[in-house]
Amino acid sequence: MNIYDNLWSKDWKNVQTTGPLTHTRYRLMLEQLPQSLPKTLRVIDIGCGNGTFLELLRERYPQGVFHGVEYSSQARLASPEHLQSSIQVGYIVELAPALAENPYDLVICSEVLEHVTDPDQAMKAISSLLKPSGTAILTVPCGMQYWSKQDEVAGHLRRFEYDEFANLVQASGLKLEKQYAWGGPLALIYDRLVDWIGPEQVMESGSSPLSKVAAKILIFLFRFDDFFPSRNGIQLVTRCKKL
Repeated sequence: MNIYDNLWSKDWKNVQTTGPLTHTRYRLMLEQLPQSLPKTLRVIDIGCGNGTFLELLRERYPQGVFHGVEYSSQARLASPEHLQSSIQVGYIVELAPALAENPYDLVICSEVLEHVTDPDQAMKAISSLLKPSGTAILTVPCGMQYWSKQDEVAGHLRRFEYDEFANLVQASGLKLEKQYAWGGPLALIYDRLVDWIGPEQVMESGSSPLSKVAAKILIFLFRFDDFFPSRNGIQLVTRCKKL
């Protein structure tokens, strides 16, 4: 069992259910969806986990076609039964040539590129999946100055700097439409608190009734950080388009 199978068989399911930073990231991504997307869009989520974000997209686009790619077989098993047949287990670089034969209107890749050994190769694979004028929404952890125990537990290999990630996106043949770093001051305080308590302990407690109530409060409070987009937050949010 690889590190991601191990995490998905235990604590990452709690994070998907209650994690305040995870659900805030989903909100920020939904806010980046362009109005021009067709109702019958084709969308693929690279690193879709247990399909939580795909389900949010299905609510908005009930006529759409939804696919996912996920490295962890345990994550696929944790997804809703109606999604499992639409999720391929494997590495996007290896799967991209076949998937690109029927390209997509929207590609999602959230919290994936920090895990791969060759992000340039992975980014080019992601770009190949888009139709002309198609949209990609990407997120990655921002700023090596924020490197912590949480990165180590999650299997991160890096955190991206603002300009570094913009250059990576553009080198793949995509046009950068919007990029900002979110997370400060409240999210940064929370992030440091989790590191102090211990990420494993926080994830393990995520299913408790008290944790669920606290998560809902934090998700609401984190909207305060929306007023402080910058180049130096803890989370990069990027929207780009196929040239």
